[in-house]
Amino acid sequence: MTITYRQFELEVDYNFYKGEEQDYDYPGSPDEVELLSIELNGVDIMELLNVDQLYDIEAIILENH
Repeated sequence: MTITYRQFELEVDYNFYKGEEQDYDYPGSPDEVELLSIELNGVDIMELLNVDQLYDIEAIILENH
């Protein structure tokens, strides 16, 4: 998926896990994204990003899913 983050076009490879609905005996679980790689101009920059930036990117993916 290609996303725009801080005015950069990033190609993000990820796994998406659909959350489960809440019921009487189970509190449910939210949708989840597992980031695999984040590329800028063909270079994986995932290791260069801090935790807050990774959370921001996950949030963008979840909004678009």
